[in-house]
Amino acid sequence: MKINLLLAVTILSAFFVNVAFCQNVTITPDGITPQSDSGIHSVGEHYGGGIIFYVYDNGRHGLIAATSDITNVSSGNGVTRITNARGNGIGAGMMNTMLLIAMQTNDNSSGTFAAKSCAEYNVTVDGVTYGDWYMPSLHELRLLYDKSFIVGGFLYHYTIYLSSTEGSIDWQFGYWFADEGNRDSHLEIFSKTQTGRTRPIRRF
Repeated sequence: MKINLLLAVTILSAFFVNVAFCQNVTITPDGITPQSDSGIHSVGEHYGGGIIFYVYDNGRHGLIAATSDITNVSSGNGVTRITNARGNGIGAGMMNTMLLIAMQTNDNSSGTFAAKSCAEYNVTVDGVTYGDWYMPSLHELRLLYDKSFIVGGFLYHYTIYLSSTEGSIDWQFGYWFADEGNRDSHLEIFSKTQTGRTRPIRRF
């Protein structure tokens, strides 16, 4: 009797663990089978606090842009210095953002600069607060421009958009955003004191 009671408790425990941690489950005579969400997403979809602008792994992972820019910010925080935020590529902006904040915050503890503003950005959608945003790397910024007409909310007419990828002690990489749909947008280097815009992004 004690053995059967222990077995029953074990089965019930397994049941509630599966129900708690699986979004969908199927209960059969053979047990509980988790049914995973396909998790397939596409460019232009409103998801994770913003709008998806790039996907990979057949839509299971990608990059999300905030719905609006951070404006009138510079890469630096009043002092030009080497930050080693040289990363480029998908996801590299996250490490760049952390390096920029770590290396530049003490230059002006009350200062506001692009990477810090991106990291402090948060948005609540359907009761969920998304706070893991970062400043895009140069490559991520280029991908964002390619889909900017889908994401929306950008200022064109050769507006400066800053990336988190450092060029030198004095310069930061970025892009001029040309008119919507115009492929004349081009890579540029900007002084770390130059003000411009940036757009927080996050991964999924």
